[in-house]
Amino acid sequence: MWRALALAVVIACGASPAWACEDPYNIQGLIYDDVPAGTPASALILDVAFDEATDTGPLTARVRRVVQGEYREATVRLGVVNSSCLYPLIFGREGLIIGELRRGVERQSFGPNDHPLVLTRGFKRTWFRPLLESVAERRDRTGVDAFARTMDGTPIEGAQTASGDFDGDNATDTAAFYEDEDGNLAIAVARAADDSSMPIIWSGDISSLPRFTFRTAPAGIYQTDCNAHGPNCDGAPATVTLTHDGIIIEGLEERSRTLYYWLDGAFEEVSVRE
Repeated sequence: MWRALALAVVIACGASPAWACEDPYNIQGLIYDDVPAGTPASALILDVAFDEATDTGPLTARVRRVVQGEYREATVRLGVVNSSCLYPLIFGREGLIIGELRRGVERQSFGPNDHPLVLTRGFKRTWFRPLLESVAERRDRTGVDAFARTMDGTPIEGAQTASGDFDGDNATDTAAFYEDEDGNLAIAVARAADDSSMPIIWSGDISSLPRFTFRTAPAGIYQTDCNAHGPNCDGAPATVTLTHDGIIIEGLEERSRTLYYWLDGAFEEVSVRE
């Protein structure tokens, strides 16, 4: 029986660069399910799939078909990167991209002539400049809130899992990687005490899968990274004591280590040194 995953439960805003924006509704995506009203007739529209995980630009997608315009290549290079607030894959790993072809690096000058601000964008050779849409814009256009989706609870096949007594009820719980219908990645916990929902403790772009790992944290004392808060830890605890298992999620590139532990009916998080 599939378990419903409510994305509105617990989202760890500091665990992944994917959620680093102060306002997540400013995060932008580029994949469309359909062609929005008012799209120019001159726009190039391609049906694409992102087969490879990537966190650098340009992003390369496989072209499945040309919906509008002319394009003959098997792949297309998109002039975007996976950054915190420009989050191309948040709307899925396959679908429609809308935009135009550009070539080379473009420069634009702003401000006074004696002290201009020069911005550059683009890449070598031909690249695709996509029409982007923020989470808020998509919500207003479609009536669907990207952060209120549900997932069917099917773990990603072959992906990592971890087991332990994560809520202190002496029963075995399981944490696993999941993917929703739009291609977003999540780590959620299936608790033996409640099979109606699974709290999400971490969420990010599907391309984050090779860059994050997690494991069971046995009961014990953990040294927190409290010095990051300022002198004398700025009131943050120097240690956290677990009386039951927790979960440690590690970011392999930024060398982050975050401990998630059940407290008063919800998962809390703290950066740890271990």
